[in-house]
Amino acid sequence: MPQVTLHNTRDAVIQVYRERRNLAATLKDTKTVIGRLEILIGVTVHITFVFFYLLIFRVRPRALGLSGMHILLGLQSEVRR
Repeated sequence: MPQVTLHNTRDAVIQVYRERRNLAATLKDTKTVIGRLEILIGVTVHITFVFFYLLIFRVRPRALGLSGMHILLGLQSEVRR
């Protein structure tokens, strides 16, 4: 049966600490990715609903003019922040 030495114990504790620190960093990165994905999906759903509302109310695209493009460009710039 192998002996447990102070050196082995110290190395094991250091290894556990490093693994825990790496796991915490990975979870933080995952939360960031999920947050950005949630925003992207939300914007996509809103744009899809706007498109369907325009179809339901039979709004011609030319009637919207450039104002619609300005709104979409504004939303796009907000998503990228």
